[in-house]
Amino acid sequence: MTNIICVAAQQRGVYCQTFIRAHIERLPARTVRELYITELAAFADDRPGIIKKFLIDGGVEVLLAEFGDTGVDVMEACHAAGVPLVVRFGGADAYCETGKWHYLRPYYLPLFNSSASIVAVSRDMERQLVRLGVPPTKLHYCPSGADTELFQGAKPASAAPIFVSVGRFVDKKAPDLTLWAFAKVFKACPEARLIMVGGGYLLQACKRLARVLGLEDAVEFRGECLHQEVAAIMRGARCFVQHSIRASNGDSEGTPNSVMEAGACGLAVVATRHAGIADVVIDGETGLLVDEGDVNGMAQHMLRLALDEKSAGRLGERARERVCREFSLDRSIGQLWDIMLRAKRSARIQPSTVSAGSALDSISDVD
Repeated sequence: MTNIICVAAQQRGVYCQTFIRAHIERLPARTVRELYITELAAFADDRPGIIKKFLIDGGVEVLLAEFGDTGVDVMEACHAAGVPLVVRFGGADAYCETGKWHYLRPYYLPLFNSSASIVAVSRDMERQLVRLGVPPTKLHYCPSGADTELFQGAKPASAAPIFVSVGRFVDKKAPDLTLWAFAKVFKACPEARLIMVGGGYLLQACKRLARVLGLEDAVEFRGECLHQEVAAIMRGARCFVQHSIRASNGDSEGTPNSVMEAGACGLAVVATRHAGIADVVIDGETGLLVDEGDVNGMAQHMLRLALDEKSAGRLGERARERVCREFSLDRSIGQLWDIMLRAKRSARIQPSTVSAGSALDSISDVD
């Protein structure tokens, strides 16, 4: 049994990263120590030394780094402290080719070499990380998982034709394409409604687009919502929709938590064949999938479920069965814990050839 672990992330309490809080609260260690890189800004001159002391003084036996940038931040200290490092990649850190991720790439090979294990949250990400240089023997597939106790109770077969979209308003989630698809649905089914949950730099543009498309009374923008609020919204819906795409800078999804949560709730998912979505949603069985950018196809699937509540109900029932069986939070936590235990037993920390601390200091303001 590993008694003391550390979960490291860039900053505390990011609303859309509820899985990090789940790891802190549910991994079955006696003690879980939390480390947030942004809270070490005052110690930039000796960040590795400060982190090393934190790990040794705290008796940390394994460190879980949430995302590749955090892994680069802590790899030097983990090596110096003799603490096995497990790095969990999430999305942009594996795919994005611009901004800070461009500057981080030279540090990925040392990170892969010095880490005990690397975690991918989708099958497509597994392939991407191998292309980036992760040794296949270190690579593990483990999506985040949905809280099937919180997310349950939707009754799409008796619900009004309400569609729900949950996610940040950013390029890779393409909320504008969801709006275009819904506009076609609304034209054929004026009773249809769309609730969009989330914030981000595209939110205001999407509000303007909704007005231009004449959807002011049909689309509701809820902003950032608590997990419990999201679950309540899903319970009153007919269907979940998400038009994720590969962004122009390469950014892609991992496996979106909202897709797993919608399935857990008992909703059919209409989405794109993008990244980990296709791992979770079985086309024609637990949801309906289209190619990226196929707005017409998405609209047709949405309209079908708007007009056929029985199909929405059947798909939703199977979606919950699949998520409870394959993508529950409990299952994910168990898999991640097993990866961390094996990392502790088998890790052979190798010297890193670069100092990550000074490099990250120089790019901390790059987005």
